[in-house]
This record gives sequence, structure tokens and C-alpha cells, in this order.
Amino acid sequence: MQAAAFHCSAHLSEDELLPPDPACPFCNSEARVPVTSLQENPTVALMHCRHCDATSASRMPRPEVLERYYGDYYEDQPEQVTFDRPERLASHIIRHTFASLGQLGERDVLIVDFGGGDGTHSVLAARQLLERGARTVRIVLVDHNPTTTTVDDTRIVVVRAKDLAEIPHAAADLVLASAILEHIPYPKDTLAMLFAALRPGGMFYARTPYVVPLMKLARIAHLDLDFTYPGHVHDLGARFWNGVGEHLDLGVPIEIIRSTPSIVETTFDQHFGRTLAAYVLKAPSHLLKERYGLVGGWEVFIRRVPGEARRH
Repeated sequence: MQAAAFHCSAHLSEDELLPPDPACPFCNSEARVPVTSLQENPTVALMHCRHCDATSASRMPRPEVLERYYGDYYEDQPEQVTFDRPERLASHIIRHTFASLGQLGERDVLIVDFGGGDGTHSVLAARQLLERGARTVRIVLVDHNPTTTTVDDTRIVVVRAKDLAEIPHAAADLVLASAILEHIPYPKDTLAMLFAALRPGGMFYARTPYVVPLMKLARIAHLDLDFTYPGHVHDLGARFWNGVGEHLDLGVPIEIIRSTPSIVETTFDQHFGRTLAAYVLKAPSHLLKERYGLVGGWEVFIRRVPGEARRH
């Protein structure tokens, strides 16, 4: 079994790996304990941070290895949208962010879409914002994917940025980081830049894998649940996200609006078995909250607190 149906794992050699780092890539704490092995010869383990509750690979792939890995992925995969009926995710995001964005009136809206592939989800979200009164929606897309989805509405403008350094500070109404942070070996600065892009009152959305509890259960059943390393190098669940403002210096004051098991990626008509299993596994979390981990993924909506100065 694979943790993600659209990635494949790879065994990395010694010269493809960076040296071991005892510090957590998110909070720099060295209070980490091994969870499970990802590969042997050379050894790479999953390490759980007792400070921020992030779980990360003990050794990260070298940058050129990841460039090759994702370069091959985009060449081999004709379709990059991995979410059944992507309008579902767009509707989900806008429904839970609209209250934070306030009454749009007839004003211009800025979306920063980090790791959004060809921009399909952010363009669909933009269409819904137009329906809610936005005058125009500008999307800044930051992604290695060389293609951009077709836009047939002049009120929606999609531009590309090479990296987050090109994103203006305190300008974005909505920052999307859906299914991307788990791919970035050292995401501490990336997270700070994403939150710096938010205007006061703006909303940040992230969706990440949370599969370590499922891996432990699979091991008991003598099954192998593939973490899809080096595609995935982090596992980020409820406790990480619920404490993100306390354990990480994000640079801006935040409040968590919604923290919950992630929306199910698949639909019954396209992937009946996977969809049924996902809903069954996630159901107990409504009662047990973060004490229950067999959910496969986690999502969070975080608002930059309005009217507060940047922390230094």
C-alpha cells in the first residue's frame, strides 16, 4: 500500500542523502525519537519531535535528487490534479474561509497558491469568490509544474512567481498550501514566508498527510504502508497543527479557525473502495478529536489576527 496513490517511493543511496541532522526541521529541537524505518543501507528513519509534534525523515534527500524526482514525475504524469472533482476542494476552502475574508464587496482579491500544480484549485476558488462579490481575483502561483490551467474569465488573472521571495508581504487574502509542505525538507522559512504574505485578517489553508498512526496499525496487521519517501519527508497531524503558533515562530499573530481531519480526496463514483475506507476511518475523529490518529491526513484553516503588529 502507498500513503499517496500518485507518488512512488525510491531507495536513496548514500551520495543522494544529506548528512543526518539531529534537529527538527520545523522547530530546531533535538528532542526527537525514532518512530519507524523508511529504508536501510543507508538507514533513514522517521523521527518524532517531542516539542512541536512534527514527524520527519532523519535524513533528507539532496536538492538535486528532488529536482530529478519531481522532474520525472511531471514528465511521466499527463494529469496533475489528484483530487476527484477538484471543485469540491475549492468549495470546501471558500466555505470555511469566507467568514474570515469578510464581506468582499466589489474589491480585488489576491490568492497565493503555493505548490498548487497548474492552478486548477485556486482558479476554481477564484470563480467562487467572484460569485460572492469580488471584483477581480489575482492568483500568484508558485510551483515547479510548467503548465497553467486555462482561464476563460478576464476577471481572473494567474501569474507565476519563481519563489516566495517575490510575494509581497501582508497582501494576500488567501494563502493555499495544499498537499505541499510534506515535500519540503526544511520548511521552517517557507512557513514564515507564507504567513508573512497574509494581510491581517487573511486566511492560510494547509492540507498534509497524517499517516504514521496508520503505518503502525498496518505493521500490526503485517502489512507495509509505503510512506512514499523521498516524495514525502514529513507527517503532520493534529497535535502539530494545533500547537503551530506556540512552537514555531511564524512572525505574525495567528488564530486557528478550523483544525480537522482533511477532506476526503476521492468520491464514491470514481473510487468507491478508497472513499468508503476514508470515511469509515475518519468517523471516530469527530468524537475523539486529536486523540484519534487513523485519519490519513489533516487540514487547518489559520487566520492572521487583524489589527496586530508583526512580531520580531
